Amino acid sequence: MAIDYRKPGRPPAAGGRLVPCLQATSSGVAYGALTFRVGTADETVPTRGVTHLVEHLVMRRAHAVDLRCNASVGLVHTTFWAVGDEADVEGFLRRVEEALRDLPVQHLDSERALIAVEEEHHPVTVPSPVQHFGAQRYGVVAFEQQLDHLGPDLLRSWVRERFTAGNAVQTLVGVDRGRAAVRLPDGRFHPEPSVPAATGARLHVDPGERTVSLTALLPAGWAVPVLAAVLDRAVANRLRHREHLAYGAGAGHLRITLDTSMLTITSDCVPGREADLVTALLDELRRLEADLDEETVLRAVGRVVDQAEEDAGSTGLTEEAWRLLHGRDVPASVTTLQRDLDALTTQDLRRLLRTVLDTAVLRTPVPVPAPAGFHLDTPAAVEPWPGREFTAADGRRATVSARGLQVGDVQVTWSSLVAAYVSGDRWSLVSRRGLRLDLRPGEFGAEFLAELRDRVPTSVRIDRVRTENEEAT
Repeated sequence: MAIDYRKPGRPPAAGGRLVPCLQATSSGVAYGALTFRVGTADETVPTRGVTHLVEHLVMRRAHAVDLRCNASVGLVHTTFWAVGDEADVEGFLRRVEEALRDLPVQHLDSERALIAVEEEHHPVTVPSPVQHFGAQRYGVVAFEQQLDHLGPDLLRSWVRERFTAGNAVQTLVGVDRGRAAVRLPDGRFHPEPSVPAATGARLHVDPGERTVSLTALLPAGWAVPVLAAVLDRAVANRLRHREHLAYGAGAGHLRITLDTSMLTITSDCVPGREADLVTALLDELRRLEADLDEETVLRAVGRVVDQAEEDAGSTGLTEEAWRLLHGRDVPASVTTLQRDLDALTTQDLRRLLRTVLDTAVLRTPVPVPAPAGFHLDTPAAVEPWPGREFTAADGRRATVSARGLQVGDVQVTWSSLVAAYVSGDRWSLVSRRGLRLDLRPGEFGAEFLAELRDRVPTSVRIDRVRTENEEAT
């Protein structure tokens, strides 16, 4: 595909504003897409899934049986795309524009049901960023979608705020912009949510986890997927084939923002051998930091190039559109990628490994000794809050105060609550840091339940219908 990028301005137009366009010439199949700077990281726990619902409703109108087309919602961007004949691609983009101007909310119930089926049978699994971000911004992706609580007014408001010409870019390959230009209501560009600075390597024990995982936030760039390719094979070889501590172990990476990626290592574990697995994993990372050789790096680079070329054929110019949204320079082609990868050195990757070891979050399902360089990520000792005390039949104590709720040694302030799931007699309170407090208020008496109902903000309360599995447990 011969690429000739042009970046036109944003002239005002009747009925809206022209969406900025990234164009490329092609002698083959036509491609068209609309990318918006909105995704899961822009949602809150109570509004989790609002972008996904908008995407489904738009595609309800835009989809065509004989056209290869789809849409996706990521952490920070949403893309609608089509591949086919030029006229069919133009028609798809026009239908997307029409659906965004007049969202077909009459299909809301059926699309909710479809998303529920999608979640159950085709789950999208991503490494949990909660330990880095808590229950906000990029950590929201770890929480379930609140489909039943997202109504037409909220959806329309979300479209007016986020699906605008000022927050979008159009991509056209082999399509005449004069016929395929998209106009949308004007609006401001929304920068990506901020990423906090690293606070040192931490060990977090999470009994709800089934695997051992290690995650680290790193500067985005081709060094991250190359390092992930190196670790994917090294970790599997060490943990499964040499140490026989795991069946499935590997590494990957997740693009968080235009400037930040998350490196991930995940492994199951032979029961009772978690401490040995953690020791072997960190030993392998330190070995690579000291002894990574050029041949290993070159093989990893080859795998990354192959994957990038495959992705370019399936997702078009999404990466370039992302860069244009932020006013960044756009790389010319995959040839530029090859040049950037060729410039990588083993020393670059060794330095990146040092950053991983210095800043990673290590999660285990059971307590293990804190490795050298890691501090145990546990709540600080708490001072009891003065307030009204309640006692359950088994002796557990709860205190309700103006500041928040304390059950045992767990404290949650009212101002930090981002969600309160209510399912029958069970409540689950989620704080901004991602702390989750599960309880049955009825065990502490009717007056305690009344206090809870009075003090938990209605804006974060999510009433759920209990499933058969929840009833059984």
